[in-house]
Amino acid sequence: MKDTHTRHRPIRVDDELWAAFGAIVGDRNRSAVIREFLRWYVGERGAKLPRPPKAPTESADS
Repeated sequence: MKDTHTRHRPIRVDDELWAAFGAIVGDRNRSAVIREFLRWYVGERGAKLPRPPKAPTESADS
């Protein structure tokens, strides 16, 4: 492992939940959002709780 990389931390997540999370944040951004949550959860100074995206608005036609 390079000094510039963090250690791999495997976690168990249901396939459906992992896919839904990836659809929202993008397949390559899951780790970033999880790290943001962990920083907030442990009370790291300046950390903010990641916000889920806004729900899609219904069109006037519906």
